[in-house]
Amino acid sequence: MMNLLLVFLSVPLMAQNAVNSRAILEKIAPVVSEAGLPPLLFEKTAPLSSPRPVRVSQNANSIGEEGQPLINPRLWSSLKPLPPVMAQWLSKQSLGVDISQIRVMPLAAIESIARTAVAAKDNSLTFMTDSGLTTPHIFYLSRGVCAALFSKYDFGEITLDSGVSKNGRKFQIQAMLVGNNKIYVIYNIDHFEFTQPQYPQYPFILDRIVTYTINGAGDLSVAGIQADAGIVHATLKDIEDAHNGYLQIDTDYGQQFVTSTPISVISLR
Repeated sequence: MMNLLLVFLSVPLMAQNAVNSRAILEKIAPVVSEAGLPPLLFEKTAPLSSPRPVRVSQNANSIGEEGQPLINPRLWSSLKPLPPVMAQWLSKQSLGVDISQIRVMPLAAIESIARTAVAAKDNSLTFMTDSGLTTPHIFYLSRGVCAALFSKYDFGEITLDSGVSKNGRKFQIQAMLVGNNKIYVIYNIDHFEFTQPQYPQYPFILDRIVTYTINGAGDLSVAGIQADAGIVHATLKDIEDAHNGYLQIDTDYGQQFVTSTPISVISLR
């Protein structure tokens, strides 16, 4: 779920110190998709000109269709509870979660889910808003599981699993919690800025804890991510399946539609 994306056009900020939201949005767009920007750009005040789609992805989790979730409802009960040391550490993170509802997700289990998503040509948004993550049950992904998962699968994510920040600090995902309508990505450092190597134009600024809230199928609210666009920092607010084959990214400086790409196995690309 989390190595998330970017491609930008070099459009300068406008005169009179007004912010050119096109320049900012073209930075944010790839946060959700590696594909090139579509020709149509939507400014902050521009209305949507196309009807909303009825489909999120190509599998049975699509909007308006009945189907099995990626995450089997019986999986949680088959997993082990948190060891006391992990439970104590998570309690100190002030996430407001019920520790008794957390079970440890092993690599084999999450890889099986990822393989199913790849076969179904799901995108990362479908994966992250799966109905199996809307129950009270929560899954814990350790540092080792996250590192192994993101080294094999490209989820088209917003951030990197690990790297070096602008000021030379090493950052990495320490753990993830997924379930109960939330996805928490917990880093080892706070408020760090880094550049995605493939798209170096604008750095991202991440809080130590990045939170995604599931609003419904194909709809995530985001907290804890900004894009450094020079004189302003654009805050990422929401990612949603807005068109058939497109994703809509909302920031406090406007919105952008980008091509949706399916989750892929990195070694096969």
